[in-house]
Amino acid sequence: MNKKQVAYRHHGFYFDVKNKKEWIVYNKTKHVNNFNITNELNRVINHIKYYLTKDGTYSGDLIQKTLFPNINADVFISHSHNDALFAQKIASSINIITGKEVFCDEGLWGSADNFLQVLNNSCLYFDPNAKMHLYDHKKCCRNASIMYMLLSDALQKMIYKCKYFIFIATSESIYSLKNQTTLSPWIFFELKTINNILENESFFLDKQIKLGSESMAPTIELPIILDNLTKITNSDFNDFVQSYIEKQ
Repeated sequence: MNKKQVAYRHHGFYFDVKNKKEWIVYNKTKHVNNFNITNELNRVINHIKYYLTKDGTYSGDLIQKTLFPNINADVFISHSHNDALFAQKIASSINIITGKEVFCDEGLWGSADNFLQVLNNSCLYFDPNAKMHLYDHKKCCRNASIMYMLLSDALQKMIYKCKYFIFIATSESIYSLKNQTTLSPWIFFELKTINNILENESFFLDKQIKLGSESMAPTIELPIILDNLTKITNSDFNDFVQSYIEKQ
């Protein structure tokens, strides 16, 4: 069997966006499946006592199920926070044209940060020397570590679940294209996850082929790998959208 004939379980792409205005997006408004969950989550977040267990601790399992619900999707879009609106337009276009469910994590970020703030508010104490309320630094750091571990786990599960992975490569998400680095720990994490998946799938499939023929804080630059992702230009995507519009 030729390697090119193998259908991988996951497919990775990166959109090479040099100028967002050159990209045609389908202008019919449609919300992608997780865009509307933020308001509902923020309403629940304010009732922090809901997450308390009988022994006075907070239930991590309940927090994760509430903030990061099990969403069925086919496409995962990784993007910079500053590219959120553009990513939503791309996601909406893909959803309308292909019918595939698209996941953008933007709705989850605000909910996680809001919940963390509410959680940290419970760590306030009055310092008689400073004569003011202060946050317990150690407790707040622990809260952040736990919250971001829960978020990392949720994102990783979603990337595994989605067959298609799209990274929106812009000047916001990539710090240095030449050196392939980013300043975002979350973009680093998401690209690392999909690359591990693609490399592992490639390894196991290559091994099967071989056996068959014989009988995968401070500002820090983080390395990213785009070699395993298929490049999509504005021309490629514009043709895709335009062909759909012409059929309408």
